[in-house]
Amino acid sequence: MYIGKKLAATTALIGALTMGAVAAAPAGAAPQTANSPARVMDVGIRLSTNNNVGVYGWYFNIDNAHKVAYDLSPRSHDGIDVDCYSELGANLGYGTLWYHTYAEYHNDAGWSQHVYGWTYAPYVDNGAAKGSLRNCGY
Repeated sequence: MYIGKKLAATTALIGALTMGAVAAAPAGAAPQTANSPARVMDVGIRLSTNNNVGVYGWYFNIDNAHKVAYDLSPRSHDGIDVDCYSELGANLGYGTLWYHTYAEYHNDAGWSQHVYGWTYAPYVDNGAAKGSLRNCGY
């Protein structure tokens, strides 16, 4: 009988802790209102412009010597995974919006790789994913 009570008490405690953990919000988390745009952590983007896209180590060093991955092509159905954006980078003629990229997908070629760098958003998708991303803050 004692084991049964102890088991029931342990189960209740685990349940309470689990419910408390699920219900707790991170400190400083702002509540979402009906008009607040949802910001996700990561977005997968298939290239949707007519431009090839380079992945650069920093958004101010835009030359072949500073590429950190192979170029991507919309004609090959290539894509990237991004986790935030910045509007502090170099202006290549269509503004200063850049995506922080952590993976690239060469779909027609059948391979992908994890890479950390920056892609020029107007060449990727004309900046369409910005509304789903958080600002990197740098």
